[in-house]
Amino acid sequence: MDPNALVLIVIAAIAVGVLSFVIFRLLRRTVHSGSAHTETLPPQRPSAAVRTTGVAAVPPPPPLPPPPPAPAAAPAASSVAVPTGPIAARITYTKADGSTRVRELSIYSRNLKDGQTHALNCRQAGEQTTKQFLLSGISRLELPGLAPPLVLNRSQEIAAWLEKHIPERSPSASPSRSSPSPAPGATSSASPRGLNTPARPASSPLPPTAQQPESAPAESRPQPLPKLLPDGARGFAVLDLETTGTGHSCRIVEIALVRLDGQGRITEEWETLVHPGVPIPNAHIHGIDDALVAGAPFFQEIAGSLAAKLHDHVLVAHNLRRFDGPILEAHFAQVDGIELSLGSGLDTMPQPRVKLAELCRKHGVVLDPAVAHTALGDTRALAKALQSGMAHLEPATGAVAVGLNSLLTQPARTLTRAMAAATKAQSGWMSVPLQLEVSQVFITTGPASTKADTEIKRAEAHGIELGLDYRKVASIPKRNPPAFLLSTSLSLANRKMNDARELGIPVVLCRDFMPAQSGSVVQAWRYQA
Repeated sequence: MDPNALVLIVIAAIAVGVLSFVIFRLLRRTVHSGSAHTETLPPQRPSAAVRTTGVAAVPPPPPLPPPPPAPAAAPAASSVAVPTGPIAARITYTKADGSTRVRELSIYSRNLKDGQTHALNCRQAGEQTTKQFLLSGISRLELPGLAPPLVLNRSQEIAAWLEKHIPERSPSASPSRSSPSPAPGATSSASPRGLNTPARPASSPLPPTAQQPESAPAESRPQPLPKLLPDGARGFAVLDLETTGTGHSCRIVEIALVRLDGQGRITEEWETLVHPGVPIPNAHIHGIDDALVAGAPFFQEIAGSLAAKLHDHVLVAHNLRRFDGPILEAHFAQVDGIELSLGSGLDTMPQPRVKLAELCRKHGVVLDPAVAHTALGDTRALAKALQSGMAHLEPATGAVAVGLNSLLTQPARTLTRAMAAATKAQSGWMSVPLQLEVSQVFITTGPASTKADTEIKRAEAHGIELGLDYRKVASIPKRNPPAFLLSTSLSLANRKMNDARELGIPVVLCRDFMPAQSGSVVQAWRYQA
């Protein structure tokens, strides 16, 4: 083919293409200019159909008129400016024991249980620790720092407000309520729960000093203390024993009792060392050795008074079923003149089992190591833990019932650790128990007097009435010495008192001797150099 002809063909093809493009543009502009839509639209790429067929696109339908603006919604009562961070509040709070107080708090976050708000993490005014307050205990919520201030008195309103304004403590606290994750790169300026407030983090961190809740959280809310009592019970008798071992046949060496009324208020504290009548092999545990209990009463001496204190009270002890209950029951069974039932009681040992110090810690009570394994120290701590509410306790079915107590009129002598320590420091005189028996020989000494009615003469006559054998001597014989010397004071400086010190003869004071009965045990004193 002629090259010139080829060039002309190419030029003609280009010209046809250019002309076609110009005609296409003119047709498109004519279509748009003839439409009813008067708004100038930006040029658009032809659809796939247009590009494929070359047919002009059908003009789009005119847009719908914009909807009329919606009327502005009336502001809700709770639509107030809420500050970020801890929220200052005043709550009326009722504890598990029934006591109610108004508390000034800073609310940090809330904890969920079964998808619902269960407790608030708060710090009380003037305190540096954070506690939990159960939502069910809040009957009034005041928010004076809001504009305007807000006061809520209904539980549903309180729960709804907290649900909207207080963040959860952590996402794991409520997996069922977790929201889906946003798409990668997506952002959102919406405030939480649709509130017109600045966005807040998913949870507000608690200070590192957070402690256990004021009403300890558990699988169920603790029952109020009155509901733990059976009909007719007057209160609780929180008890602890220190013993010679861990078996049910071991002997008591110390006992303490804290009595509470039905509302959990302390009405009495009582304690005493107890002479076990056997050597003490485990003094390294509780610090009670043979010398410390040398002057302590035997259990039968305190049994009448102890039974009277327990009567109509629900017995409470940590490990009551396996330890304190069986041991106490065995001791009472060995005492004539007392018939009683200890009832069902309340055993504070949970499952799984924990030590007393751990149980107390979970209920916000610190068991001081200095008083741990002392009967009164353990009992006081357990009583405080009981007052805070224990969710694992079931109501008692029966209180202690005393059917017979012929020993109630017998004086109950007690000896505490402090009393024993003070006695040990007194000029070498050591307290020892002495049992009175018929025909027992005794002698007397006292201030010189010619009167017919003196303290020592009345004590002498009382001993003869008990069937004891009185001997009138000027000094204590070394052969066949008396069972004891009856004296008005340990500080007398005469020959008989000197003989008693040298020979180790027990000295019984008149004040302890006068209430004694035949066969009973009295407190005596033996001098140790």
